[in-house]
Amino acid sequence: MSDRKLIKVRCWNSPACGRVYSWLAPLDSWELLIACPFCHEEALIRLAPHVRPDHVVMAGGDLPPLALEVLDLPDELPSEPRPPEEA
Repeated sequence: MSDRKLIKVRCWNSPACGRVYSWLAPLDSWELLIACPFCHEEALIRLAPHVRPDHVVMAGGDLPPLALEVLDLPDELPSEPRPPEEA
């Protein structure tokens, strides 16, 4: 994973904020830490729950199917508060 994708995120800080914002996210990790542009609270967005396996059979020889993972994101991603840093 090394592409970037425009995602929509709902701020976890509700009822103080709870707004939806767009973010051009680098997809090089299963977790993203970003700050809401409205309330400036940091949020954790988890991408791992949106990964699904996808199998493609390669023709020729006795090769096993090539297992791929596909990122199947919803229109709007939920967020959660940033976990406290461990000392």
